Formats: sequence, structure tokens, C-alpha cells
Amino acid sequence: MSGHVEEFVNEPNNKGIWGVLFLIIAGVVLTVFFVSLFYKAAASDAERNAEEMGSIGSDLKALRDYEEEMASTLKWVDQSNGVVQIPIESAMDLVVASYKN
Repeated sequence: MSGHVEEFVNEPNNKGIWGVLFLIIAGVVLTVFFVSLFYKAAASDAERNAEEMGSIGSDLKALRDYEEEMASTLKWVDQSNGVVQIPIESAMDLVVASYKN
């Protein structure tokens, strides 16, 4: 041999680096895109649920007010048959008194 020494230089593959970089950037862009779509869908669901809960909440409040009125009101239900609506506390006191006798 003539004494010629070949040097092997490990040079980076520029096309490979750019390709990987492009794939990474594309992946990040797609991830951000799909996350934003998911966020918008979740936000619209949350708004819709809040609107539904608002109507349910007002209905529930009306129901609780009605129940409170029914549980604490003394009135005739059917006076001819002697049916009376009395508050729960009074009814419990009457039941306890009847068991004591």
C-alpha cells in the first residue's frame, strides 16, 4: 500500500436530521390542534351542562320550597272527612305521645 490513510469522518446526515425535525414539529402541531379541539368540545359541554343545571337548580329550589311548605304547614286537606295536614314535628310529637299512653 502506498501509505495513504483514509479518515472516516462521521458527519451527520442532514436529510435525516431535517426529516426528524419536521416529524417532531408536525407531531407537536397536530397534538396542539387536537388538544384545542378537545378543549373546545369539553368547554361547550361544560357550558351546556351549566345551562341545564341552572334550570334543574331552579326547579330543585322550587321543589325544596314546596316540600318545606308542605312539611311545616297546618291546614285542612278534607274538612268533611276530618283530614288535616300537620307539620312533621307536630306529627312526631303526637306519635310519641300516643305511644306513651
